[in-house]
Amino acid sequence: MTNLKDCVSELKDWMYCNKLKLNPQKTDILVFGMPQQIKKVNLISLKVDNTLFFVRNDVRNLGVMFDKHLNMRVQNAAARIVLKKRKYDRITPALISLHWLPVKDRIVYKLMLLVDKALNGQSPKYISEVFHPH
Repeated sequence: MTNLKDCVSELKDWMYCNKLKLNPQKTDILVFGMPQQIKKVNLISLKVDNTLFFVRNDVRNLGVMFDKHLNMRVQNAAARIVLKKRKYDRITPALISLHWLPVKDRIVYKLMLLVDKALNGQSPKYISEVFHPH
């Protein structure tokens, strides 16, 4: 859990340097992954710099609910709204037509893109400093 504490602490520091504040009343921790991975994490809360953050099974971000398994329902519902599809219409063709990756694949893609930009000097300094090529 030391890495997680360090990460949250660095995030708080970065926000402070950019005239922002991490609000502990509105900030939760979501541990996500495969069910067998989640079972290995026994964490209820995390104390960082005298601030207590709670681990939740699901969190709301900009009105969208995310759960610890990164459930596809959110993406499917969004696709139905965008394309004006009914509840029982097939969703896979809709996702393909929108060129939307499944949530887990999108996360992997975004992480790979972030690392690539950091290693090639195309990201903000606070991100580039985290990555060191071997």
